[in-house]
Formats: sequence, C-alpha cells, structure tokens
Amino acid sequence: METEEGESVRDYNVGRREREPLIRELYNLGLSVHEISKIVTKWSEATLSKDVARVGGVKGFPDRPKKQGDVFATVIRRYAKIEALDNQFAEDELRDALATWLRVDLILAMIYCIESTLYQLVHPCFPSNRERHARLLGAIFKVEISDESSDADFSHKDLVKLWWQNLLAVINSGEEPVPQSREQLCKMEISRALFRERADIMPIWDENVFLLLDEMILTLTEQERSVIIKRYGLGVEKRTLEQISQDMLCSRGYVHQVEIRAVRKLRKEACKCKIEVIGRSVGNALQREFKKREAEQEVASLNVKGAPVINANLFCRVDDLELSVRATNCMSNGNIMLVGELVQKTEADCLKIKNFGRTMLSEIKAKLARLGLELNMQASDELNALLARCRQNQNTPRYL
Repeated sequence: METEEGESVRDYNVGRREREPLIRELYNLGLSVHEISKIVTKWSEATLSKDVARVGGVKGFPDRPKKQGDVFATVIRRYAKIEALDNQFAEDELRDALATWLRVDLILAMIYCIESTLYQLVHPCFPSNRERHARLLGAIFKVEISDESSDADFSHKDLVKLWWQNLLAVINSGEEPVPQSREQLCKMEISRALFRERADIMPIWDENVFLLLDEMILTLTEQERSVIIKRYGLGVEKRTLEQISQDMLCSRGYVHQVEIRAVRKLRKEACKCKIEVIGRSVGNALQREFKKREAEQEVASLNVKGAPVINANLFCRVDDLELSVRATNCMSNGNIMLVGELVQKTEADCLKIKNFGRTMLSEIKAKLARLGLELNMQASDELNALLARCRQNQNTPRYL
C-alpha cells in the first residue's frame, strides 16, 4: 500500500513544475478546474485540483473574476495581449488553451459570415434572372458585379484571420469596451464592419431599373444593339468577341470597338435619364453631395472680388470627363485623380506617362476646353490645399 502511495506521489510530481504556471494563470483568469481539464486534456481533473489546492485554492486568488461575463472579458483581453506579442515571445501553450476555451474556430466562422454578407451589400443587389443585364449595367457604371467566383475569395483563411487580428488589436488597445460574451463580440464586429463599409453599400437594382435599361438599348444603332445583346447574352446565348466577329465577317478588334462605343452611348443616355445615381454607393452619394457643397463654399470664399474665379470643375474626378479606356488607364498610371491635378500638367508631362500618345493628348485638351479649362494652368497654394484634401477624402482605403 505504501508503495502504491509513493508511486502516486511520484506520478503527481512528474511535470508539476511544467504545468503549475499554466494552471495558475488559467485559474487566475477565472476558469474552473473542470474547464481547465477540458482544454488541457493531458492532465486529469484530479491532478489539476491538487495543483490548485497547492497554490492556495480560491483564497489564493482574491482578484479572480467570478461572473461569467467578467471571465470572458478577462480571457479575451489576455488572449489579445498574447497575440499582440512577437511569435518568439508568445506563450504558445497558454495561447492554445485560451483559443480552445474561447472557441476561436466558431469566432472565425462568425467573422466570415459577417464580412461575406457585407461584401454582398457593397455590390449591387438584383433579381437572379437579371444577372446578365446587371453585368451590362456594371460595365456602364463601372461597378463590380459580385458572383460565386468572387465570393470565393472570402474563404481564404489568411483574410479571415486578418480581420480577427484587427479585432483583437482593438480589444488590446482599449479603444472599445471589452466584450463579455461571444454575442457581444459578434455585435462589436458587426458595428466595426458596418462603420467601415457603410459608405460603400450599393442601392438595389429592381425591375424598373432593367426596364429603363431595355429602353436605353433601343437608342443604339442596329449594329451596336446586336453586339451588346450577343456579348452579354440578353435573351440569347452569350457569345465571345471571336464568335461575333465571325458572324459579322469582320475583325475581333472592330467588334470590341463597337462594344466600347455602345457602352459609352449607354452611359451618356443614363446621364440624360438621370439614373447614373444607381451606379453610386448610397453612402458615397450623400458624402459626395456634402463634399461638393463644402467645396463650393470654400471656392466661393476664395473667389473674392478682383481675384481670378475658380472653376468648380477642378474638383471633379478625371473619370467624369468620360475619357477613352486607354486615356483613363493612362491617368491612373500617372496617379492623376482630379481635374485640378490634370490641368497643372504640361503637354510634355502628359506625354511622359506610359502609353500616353498624341491622340489622347488631343482628346484630353478637347474635354478640358468644354469645361473652360486647359493644360499648363497655374494654381494657388489655397487651391492646391483644397485639391489635396479632396483627393484624400476620395482616396480613403475602404478595407480594414
């Protein structure tokens, strides 16, 4: 009997120094002995009970949280602190134990559901039987249309973990109250995601929108209408540029030019019908109006008597000039976002941009002339300050 008791004592003492700091930490965070035994399965509950009694039991941890909400808040705060450390200093065993107790796998699934739902909201919503028409509208308004293949990006583990890391960083920094349950953690993530994506939520494209699109298509020439219908499969089988070019007995490049010309006509027709707003996000439409009014007020304050009048078109985006696809790409390559930035460039500056040629230069000069503007214009420091602020407002990162 004494031999059996001696072996039992020796078995208990094996690894005691290894497990005691972990058990002390977990118990101090508010976890019960039973909960610890469930997440650290290599030691029995009886062994863990002896460890807790050895370090003083409940009386040995007077500041130990007792309420379930306080326990959750304490655990996730400690977990966030560990995640904020460099890997070489991270307490791996403690982190794994806390991750098991928090059910991080369920939290990651929750974050995936929230973010993927919002991903759908920042893309136009439309009836499933109008998907091909919606893709045409997307081309007209330069709006991305979501589909199953694009939604697959959200299954990427690294992206979901990045959102989780950002949430933990907020908890660790103390910027927001620490959640006391998974439900509160869920609400916290929804609130942060909505705040981030609210301005980019797109309007609903209902049947009335597509009836207007059908009327707009009738304004095209017969050739343009035929290309658009076949390219987007509107009521017919969708066809490639190569297939259409064979039907029309012409080159593939010619068909592509017809398509581009047709889309531009539809874009202008949408502006005439004043429905271009459906291609803008709901939040941004309101923000743009406020920024437009603010810019107009500041421009008016600068347009003092005797000083040169500032053209409000300087604060428009170059996209609004309805440039050709190549010219628009060149503006992007040259990091030119606003008309006010473009007019300060010389012809030589423009020609230095990759793929920018004389034809595009003539196109841009003609577009600017219609607005009463030209290249190589001088801007005051006040105007450049306004342009910089306008650019910053329009170039704010949407994600994370």
